[in-house]
Amino acid sequence: MNGIPSDWIYLYLAATATHEYFHKIQFEYVTWPDPDFTDWILEGTATWAEDAVDDNTNDYVNYFGYWGNFHFMDEPDQTLMDLSYEASLYFKFLTEWQGLITLEPVVGIDLMLALWEEWDSVFSNGTIAITNVLESWVSLNFEISFREWTLANYLKDFGNPYPAYDYIEDEDCYYFGGNCYPDNSVFPENLSPDQNYFYLEESIYSWASDYFEYDVNPNVDSIYIDCETLSGDVFWQVMPVRDSTAVMVYESGNANYDLELYNLYISATGEGNSPPALADGSVSPDSGNLATIFIYNVTYSDPDGDIPAGNYLFIDDNPFEMNYISGNFTTGALYRYETTLSFGIHNYNFIFNDGFGHEIRLPQSGYFNGPNVGLGGNIFNVPSEYITIQAGIDAAEYGDIVIVADGTYTGVGNKNIDFLGKTITVMSENGAENCIIDCENDARGIYFHCNESNEAILEGFTIIVTL
Repeated sequence: MNGIPSDWIYLYLAATATHEYFHKIQFEYVTWPDPDFTDWILEGTATWAEDAVDDNTNDYVNYFGYWGNFHFMDEPDQTLMDLSYEASLYFKFLTEWQGLITLEPVVGIDLMLALWEEWDSVFSNGTIAITNVLESWVSLNFEISFREWTLANYLKDFGNPYPAYDYIEDEDCYYFGGNCYPDNSVFPENLSPDQNYFYLEESIYSWASDYFEYDVNPNVDSIYIDCETLSGDVFWQVMPVRDSTAVMVYESGNANYDLELYNLYISATGEGNSPPALADGSVSPDSGNLATIFIYNVTYSDPDGDIPAGNYLFIDDNPFEMNYISGNFTTGALYRYETTLSFGIHNYNFIFNDGFGHEIRLPQSGYFNGPNVGLGGNIFNVPSEYITIQAGIDAAEYGDIVIVADGTYTGVGNKNIDFLGKTITVMSENGAENCIIDCENDARGIYFHCNESNEAILEGFTIIVTL
């Protein structure tokens, strides 16, 4: 042990001797190996005993976040029953919390003795013995003690008016990486006003804990947390913190109880919340003029019957809240929005969310085209009604729309195209990549020369020259 200070050598030897001797005591109570009696009790209480024999050892504080490859305070979502030496933190809390003996270094040794005597009488069943002792002492149980412990581990680093949660030697933890309990997720601080929800999906094991921190953001209307459990119960604890001080602790009270606090909504679904669906998105009519009322419809459905928390139509990327019309939220509910539109060519899409972080968009990407709004409103189709683009323009009047189908347009009437000074819209049906005007090396594509106004619109064409 060259290079190790002599006082450290003493502490190592004292800790090891105490730890192994306590195993001898344990085996006077229980049979080894016992499948119901795992390391979390055997190694956890033996590590606890080190400090009870020599108060200067403090070996247990290593497991806050420093010793070996596993740092409990960095990974609180590990199941308590899968821990080993790290479980000493639970027993340190339990004996300091409810032990009747408060003299250092044997704080709570009376409770530890009662636990081992009970483990012997109930054939080593760990959690039942803890419940039996706590019920007889203070009308508590293992479940409550675990919840209080997970709360203590977080609040110990905050000033708080809640019952003071500090391991008696908590200050020693700092030198071993203290104050390192993680906030497993920090909610975004800069969501835009139309992103008034945030969804986070995390797994949690039995008798484990997860921690989430949400910084208050005035842009966010509501926060929804949904725990998708396969079995067992889920309990919630919410701690508002101001200026590094926990001002209160709110609890869900009962297993899987929905907790609502200000704009925070927490629930446990048991089988998981399913995403919604959108279908039958449309606008009618598909063209018109400035006085036309355009009706947008979409059908929303959700397997869980969730009422949408956000139900928006986007016209040219501008959001409009849609109105519920009729139907069942499980099988299909009709939403509608009615409006007049400005002159031009528009697009639209729908975005809904179910209030549990599931967002659905229709279409999944891109946009639906339309409607087309003219000042007057007549539609002239090329080439199904008018053989050339120029023929369609010739027939159009003020405010009309000439729609050109996909294809490559050549020859007379499809080059040197002249708007003739008309205030009309000439547009492709499906965008510039699908509609090509070929000048064939002997003409212009479009010719504006008759004082056309800025309300004369050409949109969605590729103009090329071929030899």
